[in-house]
Amino acid sequence: MFGVGGLRHADCRRPRALSAEERALLFLHCGDHTVECAPCASSFPLSELGSDLRGHTNLCPQCRQDLTDGARAHLHKCDMVSEEVRRRAQAVRVASERLVKESRELGDSADVLRQEVETALQALQEAMRRSSPG
Repeated sequence: MFGVGGLRHADCRRPRALSAEERALLFLHCGDHTVECAPCASSFPLSELGSDLRGHTNLCPQCRQDLTDGARAHLHKCDMVSEEVRRRAQAVRVASERLVKESRELGDSADVLRQEVETALQALQEAMRRSSPG
């Protein structure tokens, strides 16, 4: 998670959770777009996805299936989000996943990967500012 002062640990129990930047992009550009729920064989607007008291988000309003992966997949293919922002958001996700994986295995390489993530996040935030409507 990127905040004041740099990169911060969010919640290792929920490594697949959408980042604040991903949530912001979905809110700004995709609130009325839909995501599929395979168990229900239905689709729902992203703005209608639910949450529960345990902190799980992006839940199907009918069956409570976690639709985070579908929401993220939508973000990375949505034409309403500029190509540059999508590319940079994907780079952040890839760098973050590598950071989580490799920091567990190799503590020494975590500092290098953390810097990569911070750099990618800064580039994403700058691209978001430039492409923000209004």
